[in-house]
Amino acid sequence: MARAAAFRTAFAAAALVACATCAAQAEPCTGRFRFTGAATSLTGATRRDEPCTIFYGMFSRIRAYSVLQRPRHGALGSSGYDGIRYMTAYKPDAGYVGPDEFAVKIRYEPRSTLTEDTTVVHVQMTVGS
Repeated sequence: MARAAAFRTAFAAAALVACATCAAQAEPCTGRFRFTGAATSLTGATRRDEPCTIFYGMFSRIRAYSVLQRPRHGALGSSGYDGIRYMTAYKPDAGYVGPDEFAVKIRYEPRSTLTEDTTVVHVQMTVGS
């Protein structure tokens, strides 16, 4: 059991490195959105075996980011920061087609204020063929 968990962790890390190196070319998973209080819900989509990127912070400064719920059928991780936006890469498991979901917690500062707030972003991902 421990060996399987170690293999999965190593596989996920390798997938995230692959995602991080292709994040600039990866299509966005979602359209533009704003944080909506304590919980923000998003729908996203990508194709089988294709990584995609979620961009956070168009209207806010990201202060902290953590994964609360990992995807069941893919890998998820940070793919960088481009000066105004924080990016998360999602890559479905090889050959997987179907629904997936994950959640990240984000502490942010809206650009119009000097106060910090936190939201949990719940993402419902559809992986198509």
